[in-house]
Amino acid sequence: MKRLRNAVVALLATFIVVGGLVSPPSSAVSTGPRSVIVAMAKSYDQYHSHYRSSGNCNIFSSRNGRGCEPWCADFAQYVWTSAGIAHPNSGLVAAWAQWARSHHLWHSVTVGTFTSPGYSPQPGDLMVYGSAHLGIYTGPSASGPLSTNGNFPDGVYTYPHMMTNTGKPQGTSLTGFIEMPVSTPSSTTTSTIN
Repeated sequence: MKRLRNAVVALLATFIVVGGLVSPPSSAVSTGPRSVIVAMAKSYDQYHSHYRSSGNCNIFSSRNGRGCEPWCADFAQYVWTSAGIAHPNSGLVAAWAQWARSHHLWHSVTVGTFTSPGYSPQPGDLMVYGSAHLGIYTGPSASGPLSTNGNFPDGVYTYPHMMTNTGKPQGTSLTGFIEMPVSTPSSTTTSTIN
């Protein structure tokens, strides 16, 4: 089963890198571990009944050792951990943002844009919407930046040009990118952050 999953992920990664992105800049083409992360995130796209049973009960939270809870951060953690790269053990968006700031991996976004002065997001980085939502940046497209999101609205979906978390009554603007390193010091990768 693990070999089959690895073969599927490799095939998806090849599709995304070679033909799945629409005219990306050369720096945006995902390679190495990032291609695996993007392929894995997108492999869950368009599903909700398979991953969510009722309320906030879902496979991503349970596989991360948590119960029924809002799970956008659980989805991001699951994808990164499944690719063999451990990062903060938290289902809280604010905890991920705090971790990024403390490791100098936080890049604030100019309000109302996808622009972070001095930083170009890489596929696999995280897109943070206040303390309300977290999605995985999966690359550029003709319609704008793509993000694959868990728990938005009720499953896993990829959206182009998602400026706000419209799942909230007033929406929450994109506030920053978390630059996800493909390796971090082991003392910071597996700690529980709540």
